[in-house]
Amino acid sequence: MPTRDMINNLIQVELAYINTNHPDFVGGGGAINSVFQKMAQNHMLEQQQQYQQQQQLQQQMLQQQQQQQPPQLPPQPQVVREYPNAETSRAR
Repeated sequence: MPTRDMINNLIQVELAYINTNHPDFVGGGGAINSVFQKMAQNHMLEQQQQYQQQQQLQQQMLQQQQQQQPPQLPPQPQVVREYPNAETSRAR
C-alpha cells in the first residue's frame, strides 16, 4: 500500500532528524570544548595528587631524619676570661 509506505517513510524521516537547536544537543564546538574541560579537570586533579604525594614524602623524610638524629642545641657562645699574668700584676 503506497499510503502506508509513505507514512512509514515520513515517520522514519522524523525519527532520523537531529534537532541541533535542542539545549541537550552538543554540537562540534561544544563537544570539543567539553573534552578540553574534562582534560583540564583531570590534569588539575593529577597535579593536586602529585603535590599531596610530594608533601607526604617530605613529611616522612623529615620524620625519619628526626628519629635518626637527636636534636642539636645551638652552639653556646664561648666566654673568654683573661687572667692577668704574674708580671703585669707585680708591675702595679
